[in-house]
Amino acid sequence: MKKNIVLTILMLVVPTILNAIGQSGNTEVVVDAKIELTLELKQGIVTGELSEVDGIVTVKNIGKQRVKAQSPTNRMAVAFIVLNSRGNVIEPEGKAKVDPTFQEKTLEPGSHFSEVFQGLKFITGTAQFGYVLKRGERYRVVAIYRPWGPDGVGICSKEETIELK
Repeated sequence: MKKNIVLTILMLVVPTILNAIGQSGNTEVVVDAKIELTLELKQGIVTGELSEVDGIVTVKNIGKQRVKAQSPTNRMAVAFIVLNSRGNVIEPEGKAKVDPTFQEKTLEPGSHFSEVFQGLKFITGTAQFGYVLKRGERYRVVAIYRPWGPDGVGICSKEETIELK
């Protein structure tokens, strides 16, 4: 009897655990959804000649229907592209291995939510990446957000610039 209970529990729990490790979930795509993405940049922690840039990503439902979207902190939900003053793409630095909890957010028409990304840190499939940039330089940043996960179409913010002091 105990053996049957343990096996039943394992059958229910193990697939959930296996799906969570190294996987990103998908959220049902809402046809004709209208989502707007904005990015605001602020200078973050300064260490000597280096500085972090903090990005505030705001997701707004500008459509007329309720939308369920992925949390920006999910795997593969957000990424940042950073260019230096010469237009070269800066490679992000690997920061840590991570396993975030999958989350979704519901946006009513006209509503929004914001998320702060310290050091422009974002999560790929299993790792966290971010940027530490040089003071005295000017950078251009674009945020990419996939509201329905890696299989859905992503949207981009307008390019924003910041000069690090």
